[in-house]
Amino acid sequence: MRIISDAEVQTTILPRLSLSSLLHSQALAFQSLRPSSSANRTIAQCPLRLSLRTPSHTQLFMPARTHTPNSVVKIVSVPTPNSAAGSGIPGVNLLFDDLTGRLSHVVNSTCLTALRTAAGSLASSVLALGAARGEVRSAVVFGDGAQAVMHVWLHQRYFGALTEVCVVVGSHRQLCADEVLDKGKRFAAQLEALPSPSRCSVKCISGQDRNAVQEALGDASLVFTCTPSTHPLFDHTDLTPSKRTHICAVGSYTPSMCELPASLVRAASSITGALVVDSIDACVAEAGCLLQALPSVDELRTRCVELGGVLPPADGEEEGYLERVERQAVEYGMGEAGVTLFKSVGVGVQDVEITKLVVAVAGDVGAEVAF
Repeated sequence: MRIISDAEVQTTILPRLSLSSLLHSQALAFQSLRPSSSANRTIAQCPLRLSLRTPSHTQLFMPARTHTPNSVVKIVSVPTPNSAAGSGIPGVNLLFDDLTGRLSHVVNSTCLTALRTAAGSLASSVLALGAARGEVRSAVVFGDGAQAVMHVWLHQRYFGALTEVCVVVGSHRQLCADEVLDKGKRFAAQLEALPSPSRCSVKCISGQDRNAVQEALGDASLVFTCTPSTHPLFDHTDLTPSKRTHICAVGSYTPSMCELPASLVRAASSITGALVVDSIDACVAEAGCLLQALPSVDELRTRCVELGGVLPPADGEEEGYLERVERQAVEYGMGEAGVTLFKSVGVGVQDVEITKLVVAVAGDVGAEVAF
């Protein structure tokens, strides 16, 4: 059994992960949830998660497997609102070998959840804006946690012209000017600590400053919402109608949470292919942004398009997969202007494929333990 630490993931393995490999891994995950005409393809399994409550955390146990070999059990400890635990969500992914049935790898997954979510978002962004890649110069991100950092990091690796990032913090609580400044410095430092140092200038603003938020959104080609908000983070009218804008909404994951204005969701749902989700079934159960905006579950099912259905088939080699997505973008892109939306609540099969990818590139990274 091999044990791979979070430090090894971030310093040694992340630099080995190409954008093609990341997009390919998540395409495999999303497409494993879709019906297949192949008689030899096994059905993905993603049973309901189990939970345990402790004084300071809710511990979640999430087994899953795709149509590719080996299974993964993801375990995370989510701090309770009054927990004295540090920031972040500690986690571990356990990889089980199909042939032996034994545990083969223990991978610290503290940053992997953010990585796989951001990779799914990037796939949607390439489809929406890949045909206009050079025009993507600015992004707005709501939130300053690991999800927000990883979204900016992956997107600036692909969108070479992306040089301006506005981080919006304190959308629902008042922060003093020094707190906002400190959050901006920490965000920039986290970006710099990742492989391929960021070329972006980072500006941090308070979500309470409506004029600043509106100005930032008016210039943005990309918007990432990475908060557990229960109220919309901005107004639909803050977006520039004549500008290409793609939104990746990944923070809300329960029916009571909502990051997006209802009118924006309804507008995207009225355009064929403009409202893309990671999994329709998962969003029917958990996507508060969509459930609160659309009149019925049937409407949600008929108006949404699954990302796995619009990405190129991932059954082939991962090499060159990014280029295949780019070719798809020419056909799928939004056109001259408009807003497209990708809503992700996260599905367990994403953890399966990101864990397998990490293990595949790890080689002798980590500690081998007799078990």
